[in-house]
Amino acid sequence: MAARAAAGLPQPSIIIGLIAPGQEEEFGLESLLPGTVDAMGFALDDLAAREALRESDPEMFRRLIEEGHLDPGSDELNRVLQIELSRMNCYRSGIDGAWGPGSRRSVGEYFEQLASVDWPDQAPTQELFRAIMLNGDVACPTPVAAAPRRTTPTTSRPATTRTQTAPRAAAPAPARTAPAAKPKPKLSIGGSGVLR
Repeated sequence: MAARAAAGLPQPSIIIGLIAPGQEEEFGLESLLPGTVDAMGFALDDLAAREALRESDPEMFRRLIEEGHLDPGSDELNRVLQIELSRMNCYRSGIDGAWGPGSRRSVGEYFEQLASVDWPDQAPTQELFRAIMLNGDVACPTPVAAAPRRTTPTTSRPATTRTQTAPRAAAPAPARTAPAAKPKPKLSIGGSGVLR
């Protein structure tokens, strides 16, 4: 317990009472007490409460984050980071907790949107989580698929200019002809002999 001493009065030796949430600084305490964290903290998936505290009491918001009171457990850290980065369109793969190339790339994409912050490490750490929470949301652009490349012939043709003409009519298809009949064998009668 701690107590404020009024100017000119002796220091009290025993005081029984509670420090109200958010009054730690007035009593010279360097970190937030559990009662303050319970009263001021928010669930990570409660975006409305998060933004309300960020707007109404930015100092309390900063202390909650920097002191690690809202840090996810080490077994959930990767998933929480993927969820946060996915919400901002920086991470576009499945939320599986596996920290692979897509997760690392999403960290780079997030910090590319913040001109004033340089973040060299793409590993999933509590420091990364805190930096994302403190810097707030960004909007990562959706990548555009590249157009397929056209292959060009290896020999170059001289450039020609075309004038606009009326479209040509398609040439008629050649008529199909019936197959030629096989010639009948010819009998030749010649020489001697009589045929009956």
